[in-house]
Amino acid sequence: MEFIIDVFKKLLKITALYLVIGFIAVILISTVGGAGHSLLIGKSLGDMALPEYIMLMAYVEILWLPLLVGIIVSKLTYFAIPMYKIIFAILIAVFFICMIAIASKE
Repeated sequence: MEFIIDVFKKLLKITALYLVIGFIAVILISTVGGAGHSLLIGKSLGDMALPEYIMLMAYVEILWLPLLVGIIVSKLTYFAIPMYKIIFAILIAVFFICMIAIASKE
């Protein structure tokens, strides 16, 4: 029984880590990447309202890992900042390193 509780605690920690890094990814995408300005103020996606933008960023927070992997392997340019693929690769590496550290901790 103690083993199951330990595994459950580790899964909760990894889930919390996933959501925290997802929040960091959303902040990077919204502010540095210019998505907040483009979606709320500009004409892309038809002048999104604030509640719609919050829902979109909630989806991004939940699905940040596959989205960032897709951005890294894509040949298209999504952001105006230079070397954004390196920043996203570092963010993914930090997640996996922390996840391994949590999982291997006894």
